[in-house]
Amino acid sequence: MALFGIMDRPWWVLQWVIQEIVLAQSITLHHGHFVAPWELFSLAARNYEHHRKDCCQNHYKYLHGNDTRHVEHFYRTIIELDDLRHKWQSILKNQAPIKINLRELLWQFRSRDTTDPKDKVFALFPLVNDWGN
Repeated sequence: MALFGIMDRPWWVLQWVIQEIVLAQSITLHHGHFVAPWELFSLAARNYEHHRKDCCQNHYKYLHGNDTRHVEHFYRTIIELDDLRHKWQSILKNQAPIKINLRELLWQFRSRDTTDPKDKVFALFPLVNDWGN
């Protein structure tokens, strides 16, 4: 239940959170008395992804609707941010010639919330390394 409480926070749907997660060198999440490193969330989401498609696939159908919805929300939210975080870290370490353009980011994170519509764009600027021609 603690996981659902954390994931139901409106913070997760804000556009600025993308920048906060992706660019941070180290992340520690706080919710009441709960404190956990980002890596714990990342590992949990990756394990869910693996087991849902592999050994636990037959058991997944026994989850109740709300449980499935909460777990899927957790998984999608964390993986989406973590994948971009890993891309960005690879860019910084010159491990791969990965390009991130604004159009793709805007599409990927189109459902995120902002108080000012311009922030949909401004929140993503620091993540762009490919401005096209």
